[in-house]
Amino acid sequence: MLEPSFLIGLASVVALGMAAYWLASLVRVPAIILLLLVGMAAGAVGLVDPVALFGPAFPDLVGVAVAIILFEGGLTLRLRDIGGVERPVQLLVTVGVVVTWAVGTLAAHQLLDLSFELAILLGAVVVVSGPTVIAPLIRSMRPAPRLGSVMRWEGVIVDPVGAMLAVVAFEVVRHTEFGDALQATIVSLFGFLVVGFGLGIAAAAVFVAGLRKHWIPDHLHNAVAVSIVIVVFAVADWLSPESGLLAATVMGIVLANQRSTAVGRIVEFSESLRVVLIASLFIVLSASVDLSLLADLGWGTVAFVMVLVVVARPLAVAASTVGSDLRWTERLVLAWTAPRGIVAAAVASVLSVEAVELGLSDGASLLPVVFVVIAATVTLYGLTTPLLARALGVANPAPTGVLIVGAGEVERAIGTALDDNGFTVRLATAVRRDERLARMLGLDTRYGPLLSDDAPDRLDLTDISSILALSANDELNALATMRYAGLLGRRNVYQLAPQGDAEVAAHVDSDVTARILFGPDVTYTTILERLGDGGQMKTTRVSEVFGLHDVLNDSEGVRIALFVIPADGGLTPIIADMPDLNAGQNDMVISLSAEANTTKPPAATDAADADQA
Repeated sequence: MLEPSFLIGLASVVALGMAAYWLASLVRVPAIILLLLVGMAAGAVGLVDPVALFGPAFPDLVGVAVAIILFEGGLTLRLRDIGGVERPVQLLVTVGVVVTWAVGTLAAHQLLDLSFELAILLGAVVVVSGPTVIAPLIRSMRPAPRLGSVMRWEGVIVDPVGAMLAVVAFEVVRHTEFGDALQATIVSLFGFLVVGFGLGIAAAAVFVAGLRKHWIPDHLHNAVAVSIVIVVFAVADWLSPESGLLAATVMGIVLANQRSTAVGRIVEFSESLRVVLIASLFIVLSASVDLSLLADLGWGTVAFVMVLVVVARPLAVAASTVGSDLRWTERLVLAWTAPRGIVAAAVASVLSVEAVELGLSDGASLLPVVFVVIAATVTLYGLTTPLLARALGVANPAPTGVLIVGAGEVERAIGTALDDNGFTVRLATAVRRDERLARMLGLDTRYGPLLSDDAPDRLDLTDISSILALSANDELNALATMRYAGLLGRRNVYQLAPQGDAEVAAHVDSDVTARILFGPDVTYTTILERLGDGGQMKTTRVSEVFGLHDVLNDSEGVRIALFVIPADGGLTPIIADMPDLNAGQNDMVISLSAEANTTKPPAATDAADADQA
């Protein structure tokens, strides 16, 4: 039976991690900063003691968690996205890594007064970045496509490369004779690459065969995928130390780029698992930091971080992008983007123990220095890189586009009204006739299945902020909102009320549907019938003289309120659970009139110029 202390410790790790993640999203700061602070505090008061909690298995458990995180990162890498920037990526994870290692080693030796052996190990640790810190940064800055591809690919691939470099560094430090060190290094590199690539590709092939031949039941896809990752990681690490991370990454990349079977559900599951693992790992690893050693760090550590930021990274990017098609603005942003993440912490925790066992007296200081580097680089780059990217014009503006499910008469009418008001509108349909009619109106319309694995890529959601499921098919609306809620956020997906009894529509299962548009009694049939009776889409400005009540109650009858366009920008769909419809002065209201407008409302004098069909 498990000891109560273990249960409490384990529960504390998960609870503290998710609480820090949640709080970070509320206050809009990088989650890693809060995770580090909370973890260190939990370790200082004795709430979380990783060594006592997990015992000798602690390093192995950390390795398994990191492997799953890198597997998920590999699943996000599509070869078609790297077109045109292959060379910079290749050089960044080879030449750039060597440059960073060399500069980091010299800086650690000179500024931190570390032995040359330990400086070599520290220089190897700080070359890694990782998807755990790059992905949030990309979401925040929304870089141009080429720049985003380079950042994403480098962030994932550099982690197993960094792990390999750590193995090389340790072999160099462990062998005093040059010949022995060289031989050990060659053997380690060969084993790392052969085992990592071989097992990663083989595991992906076996899993794809299992899916294609239906050997694996649908409800076990996610469980089997994670199980294979763990087995592959363990076997690879047993055959060649640290090659398990490479095998997990390769498996993810191969699965993401094969076309034999869909892996969309695995990607979604892995994303959720990644959040829990990252939160828990940072709490555990930061709790293991000796705060007394952290307090002893002086200005040399600050100088070491600055060398990594203003010397090592710019030199690495300059050497890796010579002759590439990247613009100087893109290179500058790359040179100012190198946050360190979970892999740096995990590798440092292992190497610090091995360094002490090897007889390096200052080996225990390795972990505190790395945590300072992580905290400093995440904070610095997280706060400044998005601003720099926007200032240099290599960041896309905040998306305001709308994806409409369906392209029938109702969808075309609403899409045209939004398009006329300057919003990016994209319709998606699997009906050829509806696609042609929508395109004839000048609406951006995409044809194909909405629920397929490649649908998000085909629809191009980079400029889309919300989805409106407006089709006449209630089941399609529900499935589409479920499919895209994970990509756009639950609060940004809407659907029409299911057709039928209004009482039922108002209490539709929240797990099946999104936010109900326009009210529980406004269905596809309601809008279609009103359009058939001559109703028109109207955009009206609210003023002191012509208030919201006047907008919705004109001489022809009561209008159906659809959207509010605030004066300061944006789009607010009218939803069923909106307690009170409110629109301020100079806000615009898009509504559906009762019938064709042939006479201006008497009170509409001030707003007539803003009322458009």
